[in-house]
Formats: sequence, structure tokens, C-alpha cells
Amino acid sequence: MALAACLGTVNALDMTTRHAMVIELASREHALNAISLNSTAFQTGRILGPAVGGVLLAKVGIAGCFLVNGLTFLPLLVALAGIAPRPPGAAVAGPIRQHIQEGLQWVRGQQVPSTLLLMLAVASLFAMPLGTLLPVFARDVFQAGPQAYGVMFSAPGVGAFLAAVTMTARGHRWRLGRVITLGSFLFPAMLGAFSRAPSYGTAIICLFLTGLGTMTFNVTANTMLQTAPPDELRGRIMSLRTFVFAGMTPFGSLQLGAVAQWLGPRTAVGIGAVACLLSACIAWWRVPALRRSP
Repeated sequence: MALAACLGTVNALDMTTRHAMVIELASREHALNAISLNSTAFQTGRILGPAVGGVLLAKVGIAGCFLVNGLTFLPLLVALAGIAPRPPGAAVAGPIRQHIQEGLQWVRGQQVPSTLLLMLAVASLFAMPLGTLLPVFARDVFQAGPQAYGVMFSAPGVGAFLAAVTMTARGHRWRLGRVITLGSFLFPAMLGAFSRAPSYGTAIICLFLTGLGTMTFNVTANTMLQTAPPDELRGRIMSLRTFVFAGMTPFGSLQLGAVAQWLGPRTAVGIGAVACLLSACIAWWRVPALRRSP
């Protein structure tokens, strides 16, 4: 548990810094392509990782899997060491609390970024923890075995991979406002359809489309959040994004599991889909600048 807590702390630092570096490695006009490419790499691992992990588990055991996973980071460290560092900017004075307040004040004064962070928070609490209940759907709802569960787990990843590849190649030609509006409505609609899917095959299609919509929304939101703030605040805004995107997901897993125990897994996922759909509708109605973003 102590090692897991340390890993969470390191991930918080890593995710924030990694996202803030994208604009420095790629120009602002190529931000969407760069972020999409990063997501493509992530989704490739999400699709291939379980298969490779299953083979390694049979060959080297659980401890061996962790060891191999750790060793795979060594080439990445070499690659990071080869990146030319940016010349240091002016020293930032003041206590950490003041820096946090400056980031929060900037977000409060910006309608589109604050709306995106709220939408991400809702999605993290109600939709992102879907994987928590997939074993229950496979076993209890569709009376399927481990292989079927593996397909259910991979289906959103395949959809997300397709969305990331498409946006890497073509995303720079589209208006961000239209793309994020499409994603914000598509993923809760398909999530709701999955919650009521009458058959296993229908559920797989819904999960595929859910992953496609989720990635469309996340990549576009990430791009808009990275390009909107001034350079000196980007790291702090990415910290807020990491907090609402990754920090709230464990609490979402708790609420999703509790609601599923009380009302059943279909109802729990359906409630999450409605919450996300409502947030998309409110954003579309109350924040027209979001859907009109260039």
C-alpha cells in the first residue's frame, strides 16, 4: 500500500509535467496532433498491454510482470535525457499557496477552461470508472466468461485508439468546438446505451463507440486546456486537469460500486451516463463560446 501511494504521488507529478511539455515540444498550431499522437501511444499500450501481460504472467509470474514493466521505463529515461531543456524562465517568487491561488483565479476568470474542468470532473466521477463494473456485466449481466470480459475491456480501447489516430491525422482541419461537442454527447449517449444493451454483441458495439466518444472529448479538452493559459500558468492548469481527471476517478469507482450494489450495475452506469449527458447539455446551452471555439 505504501508503494502504491508513492506511485500515485509520482504519477501526479509525471502527468502534470508531461502534459505541460507538449506545447514546448510541438508548436501551438500542432498541439492537437501532438496530444492525439500521445493518446494513440497510450491506447496502443492499453490494447496490447493486457495480451502481453497475460503471456508474461504465465511465463514469469506476477513479480516478473512488475519487474519487466519497470525495466521498460529505462529506454524512455534515455529518450527524455536526450531532449534539450528549455532555457529557464524568470524565477517565480512567493509561497506555493500563492501559486495555486493564481492558477485557480485564472480558471475562475476563463469561462471555457472552467467549463471543461467541470465537465472532466463529472466524467471522472460518473463515467471514467466504467472498468470497475465490467467484470460484473460480463459475469452477472451477460453470463459470459473471462474471454468475453477481455473483449469488453478492450472494446473501448479500440474505439479510443481509432479516435486518437483519426485526430492525429485529420484533427488540425476541424474546429475544436464542433469536435468537443460531438465527443461530449457521443460518449454519454453510448454509455447509456451500453447500460441497457439487450445482448453481449450490442454491448461490445456500445463500448467501442463509448471509447471513441470519450477519447474525442478528452483529447480536445486537453488541447484547449493546454493552449489557453499563458506559459507561466500552464503547469498549474495541467495540475488542475490531473486532479479532476485522475484524482477523482477513485472516488468515482467508490460511488459506482456502491450504487451498483444498491440498485444494480445497469442502473449505476445509466445514472452516470445521464449525469454526463446533463453536463454536456448545460455546457452547450450556457457556454456557447465552447462550441464556437475555432
